[in-house]
Amino acid sequence: MNGDFVSLIEKERAILDRYSLNVWQERDRIIISFYDGEIDSGNNIFTFVDDEARDLIECGFIDMKNPFWSCYKYAKDMGLIKD
Repeated sequence: MNGDFVSLIEKERAILDRYSLNVWQERDRIIISFYDGEIDSGNNIFTFVDDEARDLIECGFIDMKNPFWSCYKYAKDMGLIKD
């Protein structure tokens, strides 16, 4: 049982090390970008701006209380990444 927990933590750590999230908000503007790699040099998986981003949040696809994991799940569910 302990080995399963350790392997889950290792898998989560590998995901956190591989992907990056950038969220920018100001007044009525919002941009959500998810990358494979570093923000400055990685491959952009998706970027949602303003209404698109708000729609995804309002529909529950992106949870701003847990943005990294909800963006990862969204990308995986939409077939944008294969882990």
